Amino acid sequence: MNRAEHVVIALRQANARVAVAESLTGGLISAAITSVPGSSAVFAGSVVTYEVATKSTILGVDPKGLARTGPVDVTVARQMAEGVARLFSTPFAVATTGVAGPQPHGGFPAGVVIIGWFAQGETGAVSGQFQGDRVQVRDQATRAALHTVTQCVLYGQVRDEVLPRSDHFPSAGINGNEYGR
Repeated sequence: MNRAEHVVIALRQANARVAVAESLTGGLISAAITSVPGSSAVFAGSVVTYEVATKSTILGVDPKGLARTGPVDVTVARQMAEGVARLFSTPFAVATTGVAGPQPHGGFPAGVVIIGWFAQGETGAVSGQFQGDRVQVRDQATRAALHTVTQCVLYGQVRDEVLPRSDHFPSAGINGNEYGR
């Protein structure tokens, strides 16, 4: 069973739905979930906010914060997840941002990934860095985001490390996790 199937099963058992906001993954998470038969019962929808401004205009990410930090930021990821949950009225949401590569961007090397999550009113983010080319980074980020959704549905939070550690977010918390709300 693949991770998308785990997501659909967990959501069905919880009688819940999920929404997705994607930047660096560009629709891969949504495609993975909707490839599972019966996903229409649990997948509310998604938005790809690849351009920085759309994170604010569509998802409600704080534009001043975006201007200050850029899109590769744990607060931005959390606000993206919260915004897409609000947009689709879902109890669970996941969002991705980061640098797929191959070049560094905004002072971050290729492979830096941040996954924001929303679980029944709680928000958080996990951050880390994957190795590989652009396709590999996006694929690994997709699998990590799917694992994040499953953990949120089962436990109400992310309980284990879903991303490899990164020195770029030393203050993110235990195992690269940041919790809030």
